[in-house]
Amino acid sequence: MISLWSRIGFGPIRKLNIETIDSSDRIFDIYKRRGKHLGESLHIIGMSDPILVEPAGKGFYRILSGFHRYEAAFSPGWTQIPVRVLKSEHSPWIACKHIFWIKAYHGDPHPVEWAGIIRIAEHLNLQPRLALHELLIPLDYPLSDFLFSLVLQLSRFPIELLRLLLDYPLSFRQVERLILLSKDILPKLAAWGAFLRMRTQELLEIGEMLDSFHRQFSNEEREKWFKNVEMRILDQELPRDERLYYVKTQLDQVLRPTLQDYRQRKNHIHHQLDIPKGMTVSWDEDLEREDVAISLAVKNAGDLDRFKKALSNPAFKKNIAKLLKSYE
Repeated sequence: MISLWSRIGFGPIRKLNIETIDSSDRIFDIYKRRGKHLGESLHIIGMSDPILVEPAGKGFYRILSGFHRYEAAFSPGWTQIPVRVLKSEHSPWIACKHIFWIKAYHGDPHPVEWAGIIRIAEHLNLQPRLALHELLIPLDYPLSDFLFSLVLQLSRFPIELLRLLLDYPLSFRQVERLILLSKDILPKLAAWGAFLRMRTQELLEIGEMLDSFHRQFSNEEREKWFKNVEMRILDQELPRDERLYYVKTQLDQVLRPTLQDYRQRKNHIHHQLDIPKGMTVSWDEDLEREDVAISLAVKNAGDLDRFKKALSNPAFKKNIAKLLKSYE
């Protein structure tokens, strides 16, 4: 009986010298979550599933699937590793699709795996939207413009952070929060997240605080602060939770004066607004991001005429503009 991998263009199982496989080429790396205790398993029972590779020229091979198995093979000190080599006339994209579908059969693909597909499609000169849509059709998963936008932006994250995120459950709502972060702080977030073994929610909270910190202080101020804080983060003699708590409290202390200033300005301007009777004015409380979304409402239908007059009043508009200007 012909195996699935043979049907899609891979040759029979054979062994290759481990040095001939170029593990530095990580284009196809973001694909599957890391298996637990893989090194111990390889040492005891060997490798039941060979890794999938394609020729990369000059006697070297590129890994399509099996990075974690390849890395774990160094633990028992293997010099050769079982592989299936993709035949030159076959496309690695076909193999990628089947790897994705096999993974999806065992559970919903992680958002980072979706992002990995976009990186692979771009590497293979495929249109990312069409490539992802092609993968999701058999899964009966609709790909909206909004969902594609989230995954596309996630695919631009540093690969170190994407590998870290693979180890945690990650909803698309959490992806929304992540893509709002400044790209400048993502490498720092990845390093801290890995060293402190942050959980998803902790990673989001620290990321948003770092983002606010980055936007409010100069490069010189940030570097000086990071130097002091990271001395404590790197102190492995301290418990992990104590180091994480220290990071949160230090960020909170440095951000609190600015947040208090925002709130004071908001309250001051609010008191100056000449709000007609029956009308309420509110705006977004996300002061750290300075996202201002003003909402005007009337409590009773009978106040609607007063409401319309207020909107046409130049003085009222001027006060609203003043409120917005206070956040610039």
